[in-house]
Amino acid sequence: MAAAIRTERKDGILIVSPSCRLDEFGSLRLDETIGKEIHDDDRSVVIDMERVPYLSNAGIRVFVLWKRRTQERNGRFALARVQKFPWQVLHMSGYLPSFSLYDSLAQAIGACHAGDSGGPVTEDPAHPSIIRDQVRFIFEEESHGPAVLQVTGTLKKVLYSDITAEDIRFLRFRDATYSLGLGALGGSVAEAMPFLGEMITLHGSLVFVPTDGHMMPDFFTPAEDTGEIPIFSGFNVALQGPFHDIVLVECERPEGITLAELYRHLFSLARERTHLVSSVITLVIWAITGGVRSSEIRKAPIRENAPANHKTIMDSENFTDWNATTSESAYEGDTMVSFGYGIDLSKPLEPDEEEMVQSLFYRHPENRDAHGQFLHNHGVIFRNIPWDPGHDLSEQIASIVREGEFVDMRHLLDDTRILHAKVGISYISRVVGEDHGEIADQT
Repeated sequence: MAAAIRTERKDGILIVSPSCRLDEFGSLRLDETIGKEIHDDDRSVVIDMERVPYLSNAGIRVFVLWKRRTQERNGRFALARVQKFPWQVLHMSGYLPSFSLYDSLAQAIGACHAGDSGGPVTEDPAHPSIIRDQVRFIFEEESHGPAVLQVTGTLKKVLYSDITAEDIRFLRFRDATYSLGLGALGGSVAEAMPFLGEMITLHGSLVFVPTDGHMMPDFFTPAEDTGEIPIFSGFNVALQGPFHDIVLVECERPEGITLAELYRHLFSLARERTHLVSSVITLVIWAITGGVRSSEIRKAPIRENAPANHKTIMDSENFTDWNATTSESAYEGDTMVSFGYGIDLSKPLEPDEEEMVQSLFYRHPENRDAHGQFLHNHGVIFRNIPWDPGHDLSEQIASIVREGEFVDMRHLLDDTRILHAKVGISYISRVVGEDHGEIADQT
């Protein structure tokens, strides 16, 4: 019998229906299927055994493994409609009392819902919900103090591929809590420059996409920042200051909420809730994705690579040659940690805001549905990080970066979707000029 395995999902429960013998071969396929199909916000697993005529120790090992993993997610593991021979194997092996068995699939699903300690977020009178377009926003904290963006390099040189060795600065890992831009690692400026690509820093870790033609991100977390290995950067935007708000976002729409929608709602809610209104906000996001769409530069934007037509790398004549854009979304159900900023252009800018915006703004051709906003966000994808919004945002991000199963890093397009998120919001009061960062030693 071929190892045919069907899966479906109901409210955080992964239902797996094998139609095969759970011998060594079939059990391996079962384990691989669950590992591939389970989302980071799925808590429980139900195995529908109606079409499983045979079970061996190999299948029991898979059951034991996934029972432990669902318990780690504060969920449950259940078996439904177990046939005679598999039941006898469980009984004679002594494992029957170890598993929850149910006569019907509906009973197993109901039991998992009843025992799920990580269900829907309950209303807290101190932090009431605000619902917009089937999205629930719960503001958990509020802090005060200025938040600024420190900009290294100039965006114009990136867009015209005009970066030279004199433009490179180096950043220390210990100073790179949340930032994004253009960077690379290497033994010298000359070694790093040909690989300058999209980068993000999170709690002293660097993830960047080297422009070597492979589009495969590189990830480095130093145990100690001795200063011997700097981050070489041609352009970087770093957050300095607190999160003014931390908000839990739960989307009731199955497709999730786009980044563009998220920013639009948060700008609107900021104007309603707080005096810290700014045309520029930054978001640090820990989320379960509903699908990631992305675009990365293919070549280092250095002077020797400059387009012959003297137009920007985002110009329609140069865009395809310079940018790799995904046509379909990816990583649905995985964990994403991202940092980025948004500019609200739906209302006139104050005079002091215009200069601030000019140092950050460019238009990406793939972000066509802007609604008066400009966004720039990078995200890192991890896997097998159970979703638990009770965690402190900064502590959880630091833990994910240190211990998570790294998958990918991308420049996020505005139609990237989010199912659940915890978001740190900073309302930016000013942008600090380009001399942030030390001039790199060019030897």
